[in-house]
Amino acid sequence: MKHASLLHSPVALKVVLTGTDTFLVNYKFIDEQGTLSGASLPGHIIEQLDDWQKQARKEHAPVPTPLTFRYTLGEHMTEQTLCMRSHGSSVWSWLLFADDVWVDFAPGTLNKGLFCQARFSSHLLHTIGPELATVQLEAMLYDFLGELFHKQASEVHLCCDLQGFDFSALRLVGEQLPFVSRVTTIRDRVVAPTDLEQEGGLSPQEIEQVERQIASETAALDEQEAHVPHVQPASLSTTHRRIATIDFGSHASPVSAQIYNKSLEIQVRKKQWFEPLWLANGWDGESEVWRVEFRFRRAFLRAYDLNEAFDLLKCLRLLWRYATEQWLRFVDADQAHGVNVSRIPLHPVWECIQHAYDAYGSEDEQLTHDAGGEQVARAAYAVQEKPLAVITQAVTLQALADTADGAVQASASVSADLAAIIESLQDEPLDVVRVIAQEQLDALGPEQLVAMVERVTPQSFEVVRTGLVKRARRMAKLKACVAGALGYLRSAVALMPLDELPGFLGPDAPASRTVPDLLSSLIWFYGKARDEDDKKHRVHALEVQKKRLLYGFLTAYQLEEERRVHGVDLAQEDHVMIDQVLKDLHRGGKRQELADDDLYEA
Repeated sequence: MKHASLLHSPVALKVVLTGTDTFLVNYKFIDEQGTLSGASLPGHIIEQLDDWQKQARKEHAPVPTPLTFRYTLGEHMTEQTLCMRSHGSSVWSWLLFADDVWVDFAPGTLNKGLFCQARFSSHLLHTIGPELATVQLEAMLYDFLGELFHKQASEVHLCCDLQGFDFSALRLVGEQLPFVSRVTTIRDRVVAPTDLEQEGGLSPQEIEQVERQIASETAALDEQEAHVPHVQPASLSTTHRRIATIDFGSHASPVSAQIYNKSLEIQVRKKQWFEPLWLANGWDGESEVWRVEFRFRRAFLRAYDLNEAFDLLKCLRLLWRYATEQWLRFVDADQAHGVNVSRIPLHPVWECIQHAYDAYGSEDEQLTHDAGGEQVARAAYAVQEKPLAVITQAVTLQALADTADGAVQASASVSADLAAIIESLQDEPLDVVRVIAQEQLDALGPEQLVAMVERVTPQSFEVVRTGLVKRARRMAKLKACVAGALGYLRSAVALMPLDELPGFLGPDAPASRTVPDLLSSLIWFYGKARDEDDKKHRVHALEVQKKRLLYGFLTAYQLEEERRVHGVDLAQEDHVMIDQVLKDLHRGGKRQELADDDLYEA
């Protein structure tokens, strides 16, 4: 993913992202005076939660509920149905989730009436922010419960992503890492952080699970490097492994920190949606990005009277200053005199990190993104969301430029050309239109590019950034699904009896007729998939819509409307046509004579 050509004078050392990466909120009931009442969940709410959970157990799958998490950004409203899982976890009896938020319920008989905890997804926090996310969830919970409650800050993770410095190349000061910290437990590891440890709110059992996974991944990587010892250069680790993560404290500590290779982590964990966020803040599109992240748990927040969720969010700048000035400092090993690390001057990189949150809470907070990065993001958004508009605007701008030089016709002729272009592209696949749009965009001059993105993209840059993040996240998941499905398809075909091969001519047939191509494999697999659905009494179209609901692309209400208006299965004539194609192939049909149009219509 290269966009560096559109950036002007990229800075080598640059903070490309800051913000809240994890935020957990506890909920407890209060009385009319705003005092904690210690009340538990009302009986009718418990009955409703039990009913949803019983339904999930009956269906052996999460079931949608009437609860809908929604938020508005610009003119676009996002709505996501919360689904109930069939089981509980730890103290939480009922677990509900959507794509952007997880909401766990308990009866409220423990911990002074704690009845609910909410955790927001990282991509939601980095797009709409924790304040709006908390407000919208509060509205949903109030509609459901009908009572007042207190929002208690449970855990928060603050991050700073940096390009231009490689923490794996640190030099030891004696036998110590060049850090001054209030913790004594500092370790490095060759693996990126796991998904579970980044979620926050870990129970003792989950912390043990994290440690087991880290040990397993480390052992697997060590075994791999044993066969290719020259792949990883020596670094600060005494075992000469290139580190990916430095831990400060444990996940059970009131405060802990991690410094890790975020570029590596997003590749391993399939989180490429971070790249649009970095680009909008001036990332050069190529450099490795390292993350500095601090994690504050409930015990720390309670000690500093940071209880109410919004009170905490007002103090992010102060938390970051405490973490980077008092709790942890990175010193300059090149200035070392002796082995007393605490006396070594601060490293210049850490001075940059210390100021990463200076704009939080100020009027300039929304002006911290990079101007060149914003232009890159807007251009990418325009190509993805409005490719036809990009083409027409680019043609118009180029025509206006030529007209000024006296080389082109009147505006009426330009309008006729635009109409012809639009008509020719109406039936083209969207990917083709996007390729043409990108070519037209690349042909524009700097001033023309600015004019195009201002005209085509929304006024609010937050809408642009959120759209790019959502698409990048969706495409990463799609790519992983396609790769996994292709692997399973080929395994299934390898296990397929030869007499089931479409067009099989017998054991004496040429090798090319006993090794199925991709088209034959897909046609064969279609028959097997339909048999499996019939056996389980499932309808493919409905199952796809259920997946779309889980991914947050439609709500339970919209799904019911789709079923009511359009039904959930193919028409009978569609099935007849597909069956005919299958019969032709099994008879050794003339695949060369099978029209592409007939197959696509099937």
